[in-house]
Amino acid sequence: MAIKQRFAAILPSKNKRLTLFFNLFVLLIIALLLFSKQQLIPSLFAQILSALLLLLLVYIYSGRIIAYELSNNELKIIRPFKNKIIPFSQIQDMWIVRFPHLYIKKKIIASGGLWGDYGTYYSDRYGKLKLYTTELNQNILLTTNANQKLVLSPKEIVAFLDAFYLLKEEGKRNITS
Repeated sequence: MAIKQRFAAILPSKNKRLTLFFNLFVLLIIALLLFSKQQLIPSLFAQILSALLLLLLVYIYSGRIIAYELSNNELKIIRPFKNKIIPFSQIQDMWIVRFPHLYIKKKIIASGGLWGDYGTYYSDRYGKLKLYTTELNQNILLTTNANQKLVLSPKEIVAFLDAFYLLKEEGKRNITS
């Protein structure tokens, strides 16, 4: 029997405002480049720059975390275009961690605030971290068998952990039966 549980990834109002203003600002720049009566730069360059800015918006949006889904044998991080799937067999452990205790020192390749906080960061305590978060107050730190460290932020973190361990145990029982 396939069991699925979906957990929301809620974007805080601060991030919503930042995302809205950034997107509007970029769209305003694109409109000025393409539709301004005074040609500030050559037309071809304006079109190329506008296309690049539009691609940037799509790229940033593509990393957005919509939800987290647990099934009998995998964790799925739901995103607009391509989901991240982690089989339970690859997950070593998970626990709750507050953002300050991650000791993040720098972004390697990341979006810090637009549509959430996701990407690759460096932590003094954990080394390289992959964030798939929308809310930074309380998170779940997940380690894999390959020593990867991922940070998730489902709205209901305790219920998420309970469901994960229940489904993982259920999966073990089904394999041995």
